[in-house]
Amino acid sequence: MPLVLKDGGLLLKDGGMAYVPAGGDPCTCCYECGPQSFASGGSGFYEKIHNVQPYSGYMTLSWNAYRVPDRFRVALNNVVIFDTGVVSGSGSHTFCRPAGAQVKVMVDGTLGGTAWDYTLTCPDGSAC
Repeated sequence: MPLVLKDGGLLLKDGGMAYVPAGGDPCTCCYECGPQSFASGGSGFYEKIHNVQPYSGYMTLSWNAYRVPDRFRVALNNVVIFDTGVVSGSGSHTFCRPAGAQVKVMVDGTLGGTAWDYTLTCPDGSAC
């Protein structure tokens, strides 16, 4: 059974932990999307397969590459459907995820001294 520490605490679950923002709903943390879905890093390559709800819907990736450029990509079932190219600053992209499709986010932080972060919303349940 997961342990939830509310108000900016951690959710401990099988296979890892997830961040629960202050005032966040711990029930949504069973999925790696939504307000608590956050990743950050620096130089190198980062890849994460997000465990999301099984239904279809629109999802939004929001990113911030700050001043040093990075590259953000989204793949559904290992097929890249969105690629920012090498960018600095922030942005977002909304895409349709078919029911059951695997969602992977990849970040290339190829330059030294880089920092980046992103969030990913959960599928909204619409038929897209």
